[in-house]
Parts: sequence; structure tokens; C-alpha cells
Amino acid sequence: MDYEARISKVEAQLEMQQKDIDRLYQAIDELRKLMLDRFDRTDRSIAELRKYIDLKISELRTYTDLNLGELRTHTDLSLSELRAHTERGLSELRAHTDRSIGELRAHTDHRFNQMQNQIDELRKEVGVNLRWMIGMWLTTMGMIAGIGGRVFGMY
Repeated sequence: MDYEARISKVEAQLEMQQKDIDRLYQAIDELRKLMLDRFDRTDRSIAELRKYIDLKISELRTYTDLNLGELRTHTDLSLSELRAHTERGLSELRAHTDRSIGELRAHTDHRFNQMQNQIDELRKEVGVNLRWMIGMWLTTMGMIAGIGGRVFGMY
């Protein structure tokens, strides 16, 4: 009875761990979807920034025709500021995305390590229980053989 309870407990733990693994895979898939969505939004944002830059460049070309010398310096300044702003925004976005991915990987690695440790402990416990079962079986068989020998007068 005690072994059946232990076996059912181990089976329940295995089922819970399998459910945890399934939930973790679902969470990873959702996170991948969110990351792909974020990348799509980033691409759209970059496209909008490019359109905005192209629009600004075309506006600046129009003004350059009117006052070439003054507007050239103004255009160069505006473009460099816009590029610096765009690069800052992109680098901040990349840094944030890299941090998020790093945190996700760290969390996932930690969770997998925990699960591996639990599986290792479970294997050890199963091994001990198996040795006990074999020992009990051998002892029982020895006792039955002894009783049989005694009953049938073999010794």
C-alpha cells in the first residue's frame, strides 16, 4: 500500500511537471509571438521614420532652391539631428529588446534547471524505491521457499 501511494505520488508529480513543461512551452510560444509583433511594430516604425525623413528631405530641398547657402547649413543640421535621434531611438529599442530577450533566456534557463533538478531527484527516489522493492521481493521469495521447505520436509 505504501509503495502504491508513493508510486501514485511520483506519477502525480510527473503529471504536474509535464503540465508545467507544457505551460512553459505555451508561454515561450506566446512570448515569441509578442517578440515577432514587437519586431513588426519596430519595422513599421522604421518605415514611418524613413518616410518622415524622406518627407523632411524633400521639404528641405524645396527651401534650398530659395536660399541655397543658408538652407544648406540648416538642412545639414536638421538631417544630422534627425539621424542622431533616429539612431538613438533604434539603439534604445535594440537595447530594450536585447534586455527582454536576455531576461527571458535567463528565466527559461532557470526554470529548465529547476525542472532538471526535480527530475534528477525523482530518478534517485525511483532508484531507491526499486531497490527496496527488489529486496522485499527477494526476502518474500526466500521466506516462501523456507516455509515450503519446512512444510514439505526438505530440511
